[in-house]
Amino acid sequence: MSGDKVTVLDVQQAKEEARKLVMITAYDYPLGLLADEAGMDIVLVGDCLGMVVMGLEGTVEVTMEHMIHHTRAVVRGCKNPLVVGDMPFMSYNISVPEAIHNAGRLMKE
Repeated sequence: MSGDKVTVLDVQQAKEEARKLVMITAYDYPLGLLADEAGMDIVLVGDCLGMVVMGLEGTVEVTMEHMIHHTRAVVRGCKNPLVVGDMPFMSYNISVPEAIHNAGRLMKE
């Protein structure tokens, strides 16, 4: 799918066609740029950034603010890949309205 912005519909079509996609994890702008230049289809900004980037013991301490900050940086570097950001611990399981609010924040901010 190189050259065009990858969308959720593209991912669905690839699944229907049993076509493989290429996905990588990135946590910052430079890695987003590299993923874009390498032709990745999907880039994940995972909450494991707590351990990989922030030196935390696990993912529990990762906040919405951390995820928004790192996802925003990756998005700036990615022109074509679909960027997927993790919802951190306790950002989605308190209530449905809270989950919707936090998902909206991650997409908007």
